[in-house]
Amino acid sequence: MRADAPEGSGRRPIRHRRGVAPGFQEENGARMNESDQTVVSPSRLPGLRGRAGTTLKRGMRRLFPGRSGPGPDVGHTPAVPPQPEAEAPPQVANPNPPEAGILTEEMLRLNGEAASAEGVVAAVHPQDFIYWFICRHPNLTLPAATSYYFSDGASSARKLDEIVSELGYPADGPVKLLEFASGYGCVTRHLKQNPRWDLTSCDIHREAIEFLEGPIGVRTLQSTSQPEQFAAPVAYDIVFALSFFSHMPRSSFGRWLKALYSTLKSPGYLIFTTHGVKSSVAFGITPEDIPADGFLFRANSEQDDLDTVEYGSTLSTPQFVIQELFRSVGAPIARFREAAWWGHQDLWVVKKVD
Repeated sequence: MRADAPEGSGRRPIRHRRGVAPGFQEENGARMNESDQTVVSPSRLPGLRGRAGTTLKRGMRRLFPGRSGPGPDVGHTPAVPPQPEAEAPPQVANPNPPEAGILTEEMLRLNGEAASAEGVVAAVHPQDFIYWFICRHPNLTLPAATSYYFSDGASSARKLDEIVSELGYPADGPVKLLEFASGYGCVTRHLKQNPRWDLTSCDIHREAIEFLEGPIGVRTLQSTSQPEQFAAPVAYDIVFALSFFSHMPRSSFGRWLKALYSTLKSPGYLIFTTHGVKSSVAFGITPEDIPADGFLFRANSEQDDLDTVEYGSTLSTPQFVIQELFRSVGAPIARFREAAWWGHQDLWVVKKVD
Protein backbone atom coordinates (compact mmCIF):
# COMPACT_ATOMS: atom_id res chain seq x y z
CA MET A 1 0.00 0.00 0.00
CA ARG A 2 1.08 3.56 -0.56
CA ALA A 3 0.09 7.09 0.26
CA ASP A 4 1.59 10.39 -0.70
CA ALA A 5 2.47 13.67 0.92
CA PRO A 6 -0.25 16.32 1.32
CA GLU A 7 -0.30 18.95 -1.38
CA GLY A 8 2.40 21.52 -0.88
CA SER A 9 4.33 19.50 1.67
CA GLY A 10 7.39 19.22 -0.54
CA ARG A 11 8.51 17.97 -3.89
CA ARG A 12 9.01 14.36 -2.90
CA PRO A 13 5.77 12.40 -2.40
CA ILE A 14 5.48 10.09 0.55
CA ARG A 15 5.80 6.54 -0.71
CA HIS A 16 4.31 3.54 0.98
CA ARG A 17 3.96 -0.14 0.61
CA ARG A 18 1.78 -0.20 -1.54
CA GLY A 19 3.48 13.26 -9.95
CA VAL A 20 3.51 16.37 -13.43
CA ALA A 21 2.61 15.60 -16.83
CA PRO A 22 -0.64 16.54 -18.58
CA GLY A 23 -0.68 13.03 -20.01
CA PHE A 24 0.77 11.16 -22.92
CA GLN A 25 1.89 13.48 -25.68
CA GLU A 26 -0.14 13.25 -28.85
CA GLU A 27 2.82 11.94 -30.80
CA ASN A 28 3.08 9.03 -28.38
CA GLY A 29 -0.28 7.85 -29.59
CA ALA A 30 -2.56 8.22 -26.55
CA ARG A 31 -3.96 11.27 -24.86
CA MET A 32 -5.13 11.19 -21.25
CA ASN A 33 -7.72 13.89 -20.61
CA GLU A 34 -7.95 15.96 -17.44
CA SER A 35 -10.97 13.93 -16.40
CA ASP A 36 -11.63 10.28 -15.86
CA GLN A 37 -12.28 9.78 -19.57
CA THR A 38 -9.63 8.23 -21.73
CA VAL A 39 -9.12 7.85 -25.44
CA VAL A 40 -6.54 5.28 -26.45
CA SER A 41 -5.44 4.46 -29.95
CA PRO A 42 -3.70 1.08 -29.64
CA SER A 43 -2.08 1.15 -33.05
CA ARG A 44 -0.35 4.40 -32.14
CA LEU A 45 0.87 3.40 -28.71
CA PRO A 46 4.68 3.30 -28.58
CA GLY A 47 6.05 -0.18 -29.03
CA LEU A 48 2.71 -1.60 -30.16
CA ARG A 49 2.78 -1.23 -33.88
CA GLY A 50 2.16 -4.02 -36.34
CA ARG A 51 1.08 -7.37 -34.89
CA ALA A 52 1.24 -6.18 -31.28
CA GLY A 53 -0.97 -3.20 -32.07
CA THR A 54 -3.48 -5.45 -33.81
CA THR A 55 -3.52 -7.82 -30.83
CA LEU A 56 -4.17 -4.98 -28.41
CA LYS A 57 -6.93 -3.61 -30.63
CA ARG A 58 -8.71 -6.94 -30.40
CA GLY A 59 -8.15 -7.05 -26.68
CA MET A 60 -9.54 -3.57 -26.16
CA ARG A 61 -12.68 -4.44 -28.08
CA ARG A 62 -13.22 -7.17 -25.52
CA LEU A 63 -12.15 -5.06 -22.55
CA PHE A 64 -14.37 -2.16 -23.66
CA PRO A 65 -17.38 -3.87 -25.27
CA GLY A 66 -19.66 -1.91 -27.55
CA ARG A 67 -17.01 0.65 -28.38
CA SER A 68 -16.49 1.26 -32.10
CA GLY A 69 -14.43 4.46 -31.92
CA PRO A 70 -10.71 4.85 -31.40
CA GLY A 71 -10.74 3.46 -27.87
CA PRO A 72 -12.45 3.30 -24.49
CA ASP A 73 -14.45 6.14 -23.01
CA VAL A 74 -15.09 5.20 -19.43
CA GLY A 75 -16.24 7.15 -16.39
CA HIS A 76 -17.76 10.61 -16.26
CA THR A 77 -16.63 12.15 -12.99
CA PRO A 78 -14.65 15.42 -13.26
CA ALA A 79 -10.98 15.25 -12.46
CA VAL A 80 -9.83 16.13 -8.98
CA PRO A 81 -9.26 19.92 -9.04
CA PRO A 82 -5.73 21.13 -8.39
CA GLN A 83 -5.04 21.93 -4.75
CA PRO A 84 -3.69 25.34 -3.72
CA GLU A 85 0.00 25.56 -3.01
CA ALA A 86 0.79 25.54 0.70
CA GLU A 87 3.89 26.46 2.61
CA ALA A 88 5.90 23.37 3.55
CA PRO A 89 6.23 22.71 7.28
CA PRO A 90 9.72 23.05 8.73
CA GLN A 91 11.94 20.01 8.54
CA VAL A 92 12.17 17.88 11.65
CA ALA A 93 14.03 14.73 12.52
CA ASN A 94 11.99 11.95 14.02
CA PRO A 95 13.95 10.57 17.00
CA ASN A 96 13.11 6.93 16.37
CA PRO A 97 13.77 5.00 13.14
CA PRO A 98 11.35 2.19 12.24
CA GLU A 99 13.91 -0.43 13.23
CA ALA A 100 13.60 0.62 16.86
CA GLY A 101 9.83 0.46 16.79
CA ILE A 102 9.50 2.89 19.68
CA LEU A 103 6.52 5.22 19.78
CA THR A 104 7.21 8.15 22.07
CA GLU A 105 4.71 9.54 24.55
CA GLU A 106 4.19 12.47 22.19
CA MET A 107 3.43 10.11 19.31
CA LEU A 108 0.94 8.18 21.40
CA ARG A 109 -0.76 11.42 22.44
CA LEU A 110 -0.91 12.75 18.89
CA ASN A 111 -2.16 9.39 17.60
CA GLY A 112 -4.94 9.48 20.15
CA GLU A 113 -6.00 12.98 19.14
CA ALA A 114 -5.95 12.23 15.41
CA ALA A 115 -7.76 8.91 15.83
CA SER A 116 -10.41 10.50 18.04
CA ALA A 117 -11.07 13.12 15.36
CA GLU A 118 -11.76 10.30 12.87
CA GLY A 119 -13.57 8.02 15.31
CA VAL A 120 -11.20 5.08 14.87
CA VAL A 121 -8.79 2.91 16.84
CA ALA A 122 -5.65 4.84 17.83
CA ALA A 123 -3.31 1.84 18.10
CA VAL A 124 -0.35 1.87 15.69
CA HIS A 125 1.92 -1.14 15.30
CA PRO A 126 5.60 -0.42 16.08
CA GLN A 127 6.59 -1.81 12.65
CA ASP A 128 3.96 0.07 10.63
CA PHE A 129 6.07 1.17 7.66
CA ILE A 130 3.48 3.64 6.48
CA TYR A 131 3.31 5.39 9.83
CA TRP A 132 7.08 5.63 10.18
CA PHE A 133 7.60 6.78 6.62
CA ILE A 134 5.16 9.64 7.11
CA CYS A 135 6.56 10.57 10.51
CA ARG A 136 10.10 10.68 9.14
CA HIS A 137 9.16 12.73 6.10
CA PRO A 138 11.49 15.77 6.10
CA ASN A 139 8.74 18.23 5.19
CA LEU A 140 6.26 17.23 7.89
CA THR A 141 6.25 18.07 11.54
CA LEU A 142 5.31 15.23 13.87
CA PRO A 143 1.82 16.67 14.60
CA ALA A 144 1.21 17.14 10.86
CA ALA A 145 2.49 13.65 10.08
CA THR A 146 0.33 11.83 12.63
CA SER A 147 -2.70 13.83 11.56
CA TYR A 148 -2.01 12.94 7.94
CA TYR A 149 -1.66 9.23 8.69
CA PHE A 150 -5.18 9.07 10.09
CA SER A 151 -6.86 11.61 7.79
CA ASP A 152 -5.41 10.07 4.61
CA GLY A 153 -6.57 6.60 5.66
CA ALA A 154 -10.04 8.06 6.17
CA SER A 155 -9.90 9.74 2.76
CA SER A 156 -9.02 6.49 0.99
CA ALA A 157 -11.82 4.64 2.79
CA ARG A 158 -14.34 7.30 1.76
CA LYS A 159 -13.13 7.22 -1.83
CA LEU A 160 -13.61 3.46 -2.03
CA ASP A 161 -17.09 3.83 -0.55
CA GLU A 162 -18.00 6.38 -3.25
CA ILE A 163 -16.67 4.18 -6.06
CA VAL A 164 -18.62 1.16 -4.87
CA SER A 165 -21.78 3.27 -4.63
CA GLU A 166 -21.24 4.36 -8.24
CA LEU A 167 -21.10 0.68 -9.18
CA GLY A 168 -24.63 0.23 -7.82
CA TYR A 169 -24.07 -1.55 -4.52
CA PRO A 170 -26.54 -0.66 -1.74
CA ALA A 171 -25.30 1.71 0.94
CA ASP A 172 -26.56 -0.54 3.73
CA GLY A 173 -24.64 -3.60 2.47
CA PRO A 174 -23.50 -6.13 3.20
CA VAL A 175 -20.80 -5.99 0.53
CA LYS A 176 -18.11 -8.64 0.84
CA LEU A 177 -14.82 -6.75 0.61
CA LEU A 178 -11.28 -8.11 0.47
CA GLU A 179 -8.75 -5.40 1.30
CA PHE A 180 -5.57 -6.78 -0.24
CA ALA A 181 -2.09 -5.67 0.92
CA SER A 182 -3.65 -3.84 3.84
CA GLY A 183 -0.46 -3.33 5.79
CA TYR A 184 -0.92 -2.52 9.46
CA GLY A 185 -4.34 -0.94 9.11
CA CYS A 186 -3.88 2.63 7.90
CA VAL A 187 -7.07 2.31 5.80
CA THR A 188 -8.47 -0.81 7.49
CA ARG A 189 -9.38 0.96 10.73
CA HIS A 190 -11.60 3.32 8.72
CA LEU A 191 -13.17 0.62 6.54
CA LYS A 192 -14.15 -1.20 9.71
CA GLN A 193 -16.33 1.74 10.77
CA ASN A 194 -18.50 1.49 7.65
CA PRO A 195 -21.45 -0.89 8.18
CA ARG A 196 -21.76 -1.65 4.47
CA TRP A 197 -18.57 -3.74 4.48
CA ASP A 198 -18.31 -7.40 5.28
CA LEU A 199 -14.56 -6.88 5.56
CA THR A 200 -11.58 -9.19 5.29
CA SER A 201 -8.08 -7.66 5.31
CA CYS A 202 -5.09 -9.44 3.82
CA ASP A 203 -1.35 -8.89 4.08
CA ILE A 204 1.95 -10.72 3.62
CA HIS A 205 3.32 -9.79 7.07
CA ARG A 206 2.32 -12.17 9.84
CA GLU A 207 2.78 -9.38 12.39
CA ALA A 208 0.30 -7.25 10.44
CA ILE A 209 -2.25 -10.07 10.39
CA GLU A 210 -2.00 -10.46 14.17
CA PHE A 211 -2.35 -6.70 14.67
CA LEU A 212 -5.35 -6.48 12.36
CA GLU A 213 -7.06 -9.32 14.18
CA GLY A 214 -6.20 -7.89 17.61
CA PRO A 215 -6.27 -4.12 18.18
CA ILE A 216 -7.93 -3.25 14.86
CA GLY A 217 -10.45 -6.09 15.21
CA VAL A 218 -11.11 -7.34 11.69
CA ARG A 219 -11.23 -10.72 9.93
CA THR A 220 -7.95 -11.49 8.15
CA LEU A 221 -6.42 -13.60 5.43
CA GLN A 222 -2.71 -14.39 5.17
CA SER A 223 -1.24 -13.49 1.79
CA THR A 224 1.49 -15.40 -0.04
CA SER A 225 4.63 -14.46 -1.91
CA GLN A 226 3.53 -16.30 -5.05
CA PRO A 227 0.19 -15.43 -6.66
CA GLU A 228 -0.45 -19.03 -7.69
CA GLN A 229 -0.40 -20.03 -4.02
CA PHE A 230 -2.97 -17.42 -2.99
CA ALA A 231 -6.36 -18.88 -2.17
CA ALA A 232 -9.36 -17.19 -0.61
CA PRO A 233 -11.89 -19.25 1.36
CA VAL A 234 -14.84 -17.33 -0.12
CA ALA A 235 -15.63 -15.17 -3.13
CA TYR A 236 -15.87 -11.39 -2.77
CA ASP A 237 -18.01 -8.65 -4.29
CA ILE A 238 -15.06 -6.25 -4.23
CA VAL A 239 -11.30 -6.80 -4.10
CA PHE A 240 -9.43 -3.58 -3.28
CA ALA A 241 -5.66 -3.35 -3.83
CA LEU A 242 -4.51 0.18 -3.05
CA SER A 243 -1.06 0.84 -4.51
CA PHE A 244 -0.12 -2.82 -4.57
CA PHE A 245 0.53 -2.87 -8.31
CA SER A 246 2.69 0.23 -7.90
CA HIS A 247 5.30 -2.19 -6.50
CA MET A 248 4.98 -5.33 -8.65
CA PRO A 249 7.68 -6.39 -11.13
CA ARG A 250 6.79 -7.37 -14.67
CA SER A 251 7.10 -11.07 -13.80
CA SER A 252 4.23 -11.03 -11.30
CA PHE A 253 2.08 -8.05 -12.39
CA GLY A 254 -0.31 -10.04 -14.59
CA ARG A 255 -0.16 -13.09 -12.35
CA TRP A 256 -1.43 -11.07 -9.40
CA LEU A 257 -4.17 -9.54 -11.55
CA LYS A 258 -5.30 -13.07 -12.37
CA ALA A 259 -5.05 -14.28 -8.77
CA LEU A 260 -7.09 -11.40 -7.33
CA TYR A 261 -9.62 -11.51 -10.17
CA SER A 262 -10.19 -15.19 -9.46
CA THR A 263 -11.39 -14.42 -5.91
CA LEU A 264 -14.33 -12.35 -7.17
CA LYS A 265 -17.97 -13.26 -7.35
CA SER A 266 -19.67 -12.81 -10.70
CA PRO A 267 -20.55 -10.03 -11.01
CA GLY A 268 -17.79 -8.50 -8.91
CA TYR A 269 -15.12 -5.82 -9.20
CA LEU A 270 -11.36 -5.62 -8.83
CA ILE A 271 -10.40 -2.08 -7.81
CA PHE A 272 -6.74 -1.15 -7.86
CA THR A 273 -4.33 1.72 -8.41
CA THR A 274 -1.06 2.09 -10.32
CA HIS A 275 1.68 4.64 -10.76
CA GLY A 276 0.66 6.19 -14.06
CA VAL A 277 2.07 8.88 -16.32
CA LYS A 278 1.57 11.58 -13.71
CA SER A 279 3.78 9.60 -11.34
CA SER A 280 6.74 10.37 -13.59
CA VAL A 281 7.89 13.22 -11.37
CA ALA A 282 8.05 10.90 -8.36
CA PHE A 283 10.44 8.73 -10.37
CA GLY A 284 12.56 11.73 -11.33
CA ILE A 285 11.73 11.40 -15.03
CA THR A 286 9.50 12.98 -17.66
CA PRO A 287 6.74 11.14 -19.56
CA GLU A 288 9.07 11.02 -22.55
CA ASP A 289 11.53 8.98 -20.48
CA ILE A 290 9.05 6.16 -19.85
CA PRO A 291 10.09 3.00 -21.74
CA ALA A 292 8.28 2.35 -24.99
CA ASP A 293 6.28 -0.55 -23.57
CA GLY A 294 4.96 1.62 -20.73
CA PHE A 295 6.61 -0.25 -17.86
CA LEU A 296 9.38 0.85 -15.50
CA PHE A 297 10.52 -1.10 -12.45
CA ARG A 298 13.14 -0.14 -9.89
CA ALA A 299 14.33 -2.56 -7.26
CA ASN A 300 13.91 -0.24 -4.29
CA SER A 301 11.21 0.21 -1.70
CA GLU A 302 10.65 1.57 1.81
CA GLN A 303 9.56 -1.97 2.74
CA ASP A 304 13.05 -3.01 3.76
CA ASP A 305 11.95 -6.45 4.97
CA LEU A 306 10.75 -7.49 1.50
CA ASP A 307 12.88 -8.65 -1.41
CA THR A 308 13.10 -5.64 -3.75
CA VAL A 309 13.26 -7.98 -6.73
CA GLU A 310 9.69 -8.98 -5.89
CA TYR A 311 8.53 -5.70 -4.33
CA GLY A 312 10.06 -2.51 -5.70
CA SER A 313 8.77 0.68 -7.30
CA THR A 314 6.72 0.35 -10.49
CA LEU A 315 5.43 2.82 -13.05
CA SER A 316 2.95 1.38 -15.54
CA THR A 317 1.13 3.40 -18.16
CA PRO A 318 -2.45 2.67 -19.27
CA GLN A 319 -1.10 1.00 -22.41
CA PHE A 320 0.78 -1.55 -20.30
CA VAL A 321 -2.06 -2.16 -17.82
CA ILE A 322 -4.57 -2.69 -20.63
CA GLN A 323 -2.29 -5.26 -22.24
CA GLU A 324 -1.85 -7.11 -18.95
CA LEU A 325 -5.59 -7.12 -18.26
CA PHE A 326 -6.30 -8.50 -21.71
CA ARG A 327 -3.58 -11.12 -21.40
CA SER A 328 -4.31 -12.24 -17.84
CA VAL A 329 -8.09 -11.96 -17.39
CA GLY A 330 -9.66 -10.45 -20.52
CA ALA A 331 -12.28 -8.68 -18.43
CA PRO A 332 -14.06 -5.39 -19.20
CA ILE A 333 -12.78 -2.19 -17.59
CA ALA A 334 -15.68 -0.53 -15.79
CA ARG A 335 -13.81 2.61 -14.71
CA PHE A 336 -10.51 4.30 -15.44
CA ARG A 337 -9.53 7.60 -13.86
CA GLU A 338 -6.14 9.13 -14.37
CA ALA A 339 -4.36 10.38 -11.25
CA ALA A 340 -7.44 9.72 -9.12
CA TRP A 341 -5.51 8.75 -5.98
CA TRP A 342 -3.10 11.21 -4.32
CA GLY A 343 -3.09 13.29 -7.48
CA HIS A 344 -1.00 10.88 -9.54
CA GLN A 345 -1.96 7.21 -9.08
CA ASP A 346 -4.39 5.90 -11.70
CA LEU A 347 -7.60 4.17 -10.66
CA TRP A 348 -8.73 0.96 -12.37
CA VAL A 349 -12.04 -0.87 -11.87
CA VAL A 350 -12.33 -4.24 -13.63
CA LYS A 351 -15.59 -6.17 -13.76
CA LYS A 352 -15.91 -9.92 -13.51
CA VAL A 353 -18.77 -11.31 -15.56
CA ASP A 354 -19.93 -14.81 -16.44
